[in-house]
Amino acid sequence: MVEGWVRKQTAALQGADLLVIPICHESHWVVVIIDRKQQELVVYDSLCSASRPPGAQRLVQMEEMHELLLMLYSTTPSGATIMATREPFLANAKCQQTNNKDCGVFACANAWCHIYQKQFFTQRDIGYFRQYMLHILSTHLARCIGPEP
Repeated sequence: MVEGWVRKQTAALQGADLLVIPICHESHWVVVIIDRKQQELVVYDSLCSASRPPGAQRLVQMEEMHELLLMLYSTTPSGATIMATREPFLANAKCQQTNNKDCGVFACANAWCHIYQKQFFTQRDIGYFRQYMLHILSTHLARCIGPEP
């Protein structure tokens, strides 16, 4: 699905230094960030850690992301076409979810932290981020549709 959308948006996306791509596989959300300035694909998966490394599906997803890169950019700023892949949570287990329901909130929070260069959320902090997202959504919706009758 991403590939078809990218083909339609290629001209607009070519100048972007940062692309945030949420991925849902078997009801689990991760977020992949294409960072052209750092020349890397950054994968935030709140279920992966050193004790629970990613499976074979991750390799397939990363191959697809590299194919997407080749569609978008014939070269990166340094002239390379393939970027390194980094998974920060393989070394930082405290940023992992401890239940089976917070992956979407963690995906949003991790993308936000990457974009704004903030420290990553722990399970304890994720409740605050959930409230922050609710505030942003309700504020934006109120501006779009007006106050309740």
